[in-house]
Amino acid sequence: MAVGRIRYREFVAGAISQKDITDVNLKVAFETMSQRRSYITADDVKQLMGVDGTAEGVREMLAGVGLSVTDHISFEEVSGRGWTGLG
Repeated sequence: MAVGRIRYREFVAGAISQKDITDVNLKVAFETMSQRRSYITADDVKQLMGVDGTAEGVREMLAGVGLSVTDHISFEEVSGRGWTGLG
C-alpha cells in the first residue's frame, strides 16, 4: 500500500472507535460523499470503499441496514439507521 493512504477497513475501525461522532460530522461526511446531492447511492459507497469495495460487499452492507443497491439514500436514513456506530 502507498504511504499516506488508508484502507477502508482501517478508516472504519478508527472512526468507530471514536466516541465523538456527531450528527454535524456525519452531515459533513455525507455532503462530501454525495457531492452535495440530497442522497448517496451504492456507487458512492463503493467508491468510498476503494479497493475494498465490491458490489457484493456493498449489497451486504446496505441489506444489513434494510436498504437496496437501487435506493437513493438520504442523510436522514444514514443518521437514523445506526451507521455512525452509535446506534
